[in-house]
Amino acid sequence: MSEELPVEQKPIRSIGEIISEWLGIKLPSVSMPQTLKNFDKAASTLVVAVGRNFEERVNVSTSKVVAKGKIDVEGLYRNAEEKRKIENRAEIVKLALEDIGSKHSNDGKGDATREIEDDWLNVFARIAEDKSSDELKSLFGKILSGEIRSPGSFSLRTLQFLATLSRDDAQAISQFLSYAIGGQVIPRKSIGEIGPNLNTRLEMEELGLVTTHNAVGGLAWVLSIPENVNFPMVGQSIGIVIVNQSDRVINIKVECQFLTKIGIELMKVANPPPTDRKYLEEVSQIIFEKIRGAGFADEIVNQKTVKVVAGFVSERLASEITFIPFYEAKMEAQ
Repeated sequence: MSEELPVEQKPIRSIGEIISEWLGIKLPSVSMPQTLKNFDKAASTLVVAVGRNFEERVNVSTSKVVAKGKIDVEGLYRNAEEKRKIENRAEIVKLALEDIGSKHSNDGKGDATREIEDDWLNVFARIAEDKSSDELKSLFGKILSGEIRSPGSFSLRTLQFLATLSRDDAQAISQFLSYAIGGQVIPRKSIGEIGPNLNTRLEMEELGLVTTHNAVGGLAWVLSIPENVNFPMVGQSIGIVIVNQSDRVINIKVECQFLTKIGIELMKVANPPPTDRKYLEEVSQIIFEKIRGAGFADEIVNQKTVKVVAGFVSERLASEITFIPFYEAKMEAQ
C-alpha cells in the first residue's frame, strides 16, 4: 500500500485552480500560461477579496486548503449581503472560465500578451457584485473572459457605463446593435421604415453608444471601393457585398450613426440577434442608388460589373467571407 505524501510535500496549486475546482469547472488544459495567470489573478480579486477569512487561509496556509480539496464557502461571508455579492462574483467567474475554454477552441487565438491590470479588475469587481440577473451575469462573464484573454479589450469607461445598466437596457442595446454593419456603423434611413426608430436612436445616442442621428450635419460613412474588388460589410449572420468589377474606383458616402468606443466594445459581448433581413435589403438598395448616382449607371445596366448583394454569411475566415445571396439591388423601372 503506497504511503500518502505529507501535506507539505503536495504540489501547491494556484488560487485560480482552487477556485475553478470549487466552481466545478477545470481550467482549460491548453498551453496559455499568461491567460491562465490572468484568470488566476481575476479569480483571486473577484472571489478572495470578498472574504477575509479565505484570504488569510490561502496566504497563511495554502497547503491546508489544498489538502481539503475544496473551499469552505461559509467562511467567505459574514452576512446575507456579502453572500449575495460573492455568489454573483463567483457565477461571473464561472461563466468567464467557460467562455475562455470555448473561445480558445473556436477561434484559435493564442495566449494573452500581457497581464490584466489591477485597476481594471478592482472596478470590474465592484460593479459585477451587484449584477444578479442571468442576462447581466452572462454579459459580465463574457467581458471578464475577453479582458483575461486580451487585456485592454474593454475600457474603464465601458465598465462605468455598465455600472448602471439594467436587464431591460441590456436587451435594448443588444437589439439595437443587430442593425450595425461593418462592425462600426448603423446606416441612417427614413423614419418609419424598418430598423431602429427615432426614439431608439435618440436613446442610444444619449447612452453614448452612437453618434448623432441628425440628417442635417450628421456623419457619413465614406466608402472607397477599388476597381476589381468585392467589398463586404458584415452584420449579424448576414451582410452586404459591394461588387466592383469595373475599371474605376467607387467613391460614395452613406449617412449613418457611428458606434462609439463603448458601442464597438459592447458589440463583442452583447450577443445581438441576427440583422433584420428586410432592413439589410433596404440598406443594400440605398447603397446601390448611391453608386448609381456617382456615375456608375452604365456599368450597372450594360456591363453588369457593379452590383450590391445581400446574403447570409456562410463562412468567415481571416482573409475571405463567403455569402449565400438572398437579395440583389436593382434599378427601378423607368
